[in-house]
Amino acid sequence: FVYFSYICSKFKTLNMKKLFIAAVAVMVFGFTNAQSNAQGTMHASVRGGFGFGSAKQEFNDGDLKFNNIMANFGADFQYGIAEQFSAGIGVEYGVNVLTYKDSDYSDSEDVVLSGIKIKLNGRYYFVNKDRFNFYAGPSIGFSSLKDQTDYYDEFGEDIDAKYSGINYGLNTGINFYFTDFFGGNVELGYEGSSLNGKDDADGVKLNMGGARIMAGVAFKF
Repeated sequence: FVYFSYICSKFKTLNMKKLFIAAVAVMVFGFTNAQSNAQGTMHASVRGGFGFGSAKQEFNDGDLKFNNIMANFGADFQYGIAEQFSAGIGVEYGVNVLTYKDSDYSDSEDVVLSGIKIKLNGRYYFVNKDRFNFYAGPSIGFSSLKDQTDYYDEFGEDIDAKYSGINYGLNTGINFYFTDFFGGNVELGYEGSSLNGKDDADGVKLNMGGARIMAGVAFKF
C-alpha cells in the first residue's frame, strides 16, 4: 500500500508539472503570437493634421505656381483581410491655402480651396504586435474642392470656381494601443491630386502635392 501511494504521488506530481509546463507554453505562445491586425479585425481612427507642398494651375495660355499649405480632418476605417494586410476607406475634409510663388503676384490674395476627399487605401503590416503595429500602403480616391477666394468678372458678378478629380498617396504609420480596443495613430505620407476645373474654372487644371502628418485616436474591434 505504501509503495502504491508513493507511485500515485509521483504520478500526480508528474502530471502537475506537465500541466504547469503546458499552461506556460500556451501563455507564452499566445503572447508572442498576439497581433493587433488579423483576418476579421476592424480598425477605425479619427485624426487631423497638416502638410506642406506645391501646386500648379494650368491654363490655355500659361500656368501659375504656388506654395501649398494643407490642413485635413477625417476618419478612416480598415478591415483585416489577412494577418499582414488590411484594406479600407477614409473620408476627410481638407483646406488648401495656395500662396503665389511668382513675385508679380506677391500682393495678390491667397487662393483658398476646401472640400471633401474620399480615399480607398491598403496597408501592409511590417510589425504586427498585440499593442503596436507599423504599416505602409498606397491610397487612391476622389476629391471635390471649391475655391473660397472672392473673384469677380468685369460685370461685378461672383466667379464660382470648383475642382474635382483623383487623389493619390503613399503613407506609413503606427498604431499603438493602451487597451485591447483603444489607442493612438500617427501617419506620415505624401498626398497628390490631379483636378479639373468646373463651372467658372472650366478648362483649368490644378495639380497639387506635398508631404503631410496626421495624428489621432485609434480603435480596434
